[in-house]
Amino acid sequence: MNVKRVLYEKVIVPTVMYGWEVLGMKVTERQKLKVLVMKSLSSMAGVSRLERVTNEVVRVKTGVRNDSAARMDINVLGWFGHVEGMDRDCLLKNVMNARVVGRSTKGRSRFRWMNRVKKSIGDRRIDVREVRERARNRTE
Repeated sequence: MNVKRVLYEKVIVPTVMYGWEVLGMKVTERQKLKVLVMKSLSSMAGVSRLERVTNEVVRVKTGVRNDSAARMDINVLGWFGHVEGMDRDCLLKNVMNARVVGRSTKGRSRFRWMNRVKKSIGDRRIDVREVRERARNRTE
């Protein structure tokens, strides 16, 4: 099981999570990610869906504690801290903080990456301004 867990952590997780820290992940995409992760863990543990074993039992059997959504939020906040720590004249930071002028399209506004960052920060009950100040202080 240790070898399977190491392979899972070193191959499957980075492959699935690659690039998602810079995109806005919707609720349906998050659910699909959870399903994929649990299928992988169930396969590692040798558990079938017909056995009706809970996800927590599968996690205990495999020794994988972190939820995929929580891991994704940590990656998003890490990328946010990286961008906020950049110099003011950095192109990437300017693009991330840019505001588009003009009329928006009809309908509900799109789910953006910054919305996801604010939700991740709000889940931890921290103010966005405080996180920005912390990220700008590289020594901290």
